[in-house]
Parts: sequence; structure tokens; C-alpha cells
Amino acid sequence: MKKIIAPIAYLLFVVPVFILTLNVWSLYESIFGLRSFFGRQGDLEGSIIFLVVAIGTFYLGNFLIQKIDRVKQPNMVDHLWQSALFYVLFIYQAIQQLSWLKQYPISECQSDCHGYAMGALLVLIPLFGIIINALYLFQRRKENVI
Repeated sequence: MKKIIAPIAYLLFVVPVFILTLNVWSLYESIFGLRSFFGRQGDLEGSIIFLVVAIGTFYLGNFLIQKIDRVKQPNMVDHLWQSALFYVLFIYQAIQQLSWLKQYPISECQSDCHGYAMGALLVLIPLFGIIINALYLFQRRKENVI
């Protein structure tokens, strides 16, 4: 039963990462304002905010699912099992966003391009969930070996 609950519990961390990223980004914008880097306003700040929120939240999520799953010696199969729903979500969102970008190319965006940022978030959140889970399990594996 724990093997079924762990991937579902980990998938639920998508919601706080998405909400926290948007809230912190809008709070940052209201306090400091967004600057124009790389030709788009708020790219650098949004990227840094996303990285900090995603790493912190997914690290907490991994800590919690390891308490649920109680894997003594993590391996690749444990990573694939815990992140299985993230792989499915990542593939689905990537296909959706690619088809959306084909229909509405980013080169046509002149002013309000928040839809592209939301699309990037929807693809990057599961990707970071996968990466952070792999790094967390690798870190735990090295601690258990020593």
C-alpha cells in the first residue's frame, strides 16, 4: 500500500510548487518590479524564483515520501516508481505545450505573454520533480554506503 501512496503523495507537490511560484513571483513584482533581461520582462527573476521554490518544496516532498516509503537502500527502480506519475505528467504536458506553441508561436507574442510562462511552468515542474527525486535518492544512497 505504501508503494502506491508514495507516488501519489509526491505528485501532489505539483500544486504547492505552482501556487507558490506564482504567488512569490507576483509578490516580488509588486515590491521590486520586474526588469527586462534577455528581451523579456521578468525572465531572470521568474527563473530564480521557480528554482528556489521548486527545489525547496520538492526536497520537502522527497523527505516526506521517504518517510512513507521507508526505502533502506534506494536504487533506480525506487526512483522510477516514486516519479512514475511525474514522467507521465511531463510527457503529457510537453506534448500539449509543443502543440500549443506550434499553433501560437512565441514569435507572435508582442505584449502580454503570460500564457507562455504558464506553459513553461507546467512542463518544468514535473521535470524538476523527477530531477530532484533522483538527486535526493542518489544522496541517500551515498549516505547509506558510507
